[in-house]
Amino acid sequence: ATLYLIQEHLLKTKQIDGVFRRLPALDVLDRAEHRFLLAGFPLLTIGIVTGTLWARRVEMGGQSEVLRAVFGYVTWLVIAAVLFLRAAAGWRGRRAAYGTIAGFGFAVVVLLVYLLRSPAAQTAMVGQLP
Repeated sequence: ATLYLIQEHLLKTKQIDGVFRRLPALDVLDRAEHRFLLAGFPLLTIGIVTGTLWARRVEMGGQSEVLRAVFGYVTWLVIAAVLFLRAAAGWRGRRAAYGTIAGFGFAVVVLLVYLLRSPAAQTAMVGQLP
């Protein structure tokens, strides 16, 4: 999605030089973005469902876990909306790229919340495993 936006900007300003001359055509980048979303969405869905079931099993409810779950659900909704709007409303190009980048941003936030959780939450989580 980012390469699509870069390539589109360079084409509009007619500044295609050096490394950027080797970028694929806009249509190729858009199709690649769509295929990656189609491949990743089922995996994201499986991850969210299994994560929800696991969190219920160990009944964790700390602030970082709730925040991570909320951002995980928002990520899923954004990616689902992009896929739906591509199919139903014909979203292509810049709109789909911005939606994909937003979904990826939320996924990064989920990862950061997971990695930056407090050490006390990490040890409590290990102690609650069955």
